[in-house]
Amino acid sequence: MGGVRLYGRFADWSSQAMVARGFQEALESAGLLDGTVELDCQTDMDSDAPPGASAPIGVYVGPPNGVYQLTCNAAHKRRYAMLVPNSDVVPAEMVRAYQEHCDVVLAPSDWAATILRNYFDCEVANVPHGLDSEFLTSTEEDVAPDGDVFYHFSTSDRQRKGTIELVQAWTQLADQTRGFELRLVLDPHVQAALMTRLAVMGMIPRNITFGVRGLGDERGLGPVAMRTLLRTSAGVVQPSRGEGFGLVPLEARACGTIAIATYCTGHSEHMPTCDQRGVCRVPHGPAEPIDDLPGAMAPGLSVDDLRDTLAWTIENIDELRRHARRAAPEVQRQWSWRAQLEPFINRIKEEIGNHD
Repeated sequence: MGGVRLYGRFADWSSQAMVARGFQEALESAGLLDGTVELDCQTDMDSDAPPGASAPIGVYVGPPNGVYQLTCNAAHKRRYAMLVPNSDVVPAEMVRAYQEHCDVVLAPSDWAATILRNYFDCEVANVPHGLDSEFLTSTEEDVAPDGDVFYHFSTSDRQRKGTIELVQAWTQLADQTRGFELRLVLDPHVQAALMTRLAVMGMIPRNITFGVRGLGDERGLGPVAMRTLLRTSAGVVQPSRGEGFGLVPLEARACGTIAIATYCTGHSEHMPTCDQRGVCRVPHGPAEPIDDLPGAMAPGLSVDDLRDTLAWTIENIDELRRHARRAAPEVQRQWSWRAQLEPFINRIKEEIGNHD
């Protein structure tokens, strides 16, 4: 059938690359994929373009600064482009670029779609992210023995991940967390920025270790490695203030692992309403300034609330582990890429039929 050219990053295991692979899997399964443009390769779009330049549909899921490629040496009749906000502000130049080069803006969550509709005159469609197939195989029976390390992941040196509040909260709980460790898996520039800030605060972390993404036990952090890490951990802690979607807590839940996270912004798309399914809600407060962009606002995060949530989790960890394991199969069924993209795929099929 064909009819779609997909633009995205494929060379690493960043969130953008995971999304590109998810769309690729779903489009190929539906027989819709005519070709891909691998943005990592810096292809010269004016010559020797990859297959699919004449496909009626173009779908862009790469970095925002490359959205122009949808109209570069391509004859798509309909163009879709994913945009993922981390706060309530979208730069004017980004809005102009998307409105010039795409017909429909894709958002990964209802929260993100609500933010984007404040800026765009064109259609904004909610197309949630999904889980790589590697996360769809765990069962309650094959989950690894209980771990003693809680993990926190961040690729951002700004406030949106709640990393500094987490370090403060965990350090305050040092006596109660004996037997457990918090491991911060950070990009190198994120770890450097965090250590500088802690030094300025005169703060010495306790029961906290560091891992650098791409090094040591966290080498690569592709789906296979991430699944193994999550299945052998005590849980993940992602007290984010600003997420377009936030894959890590969802991946943890699919592995039968405890997820400690805020329920705001993009997390609200996939976190359950009941805390008794291996998920611990970190309270969030009213909107406060955040260093995402000038004038940006995002839900507030209290160190005290985070500390209390961590303490409650550790006190109830055995029960939470049981609930997390029982919930995993349903998370896997609901959140595969194919399941999440089915409405979008059906829309694409209809549009391709209209262009025939």
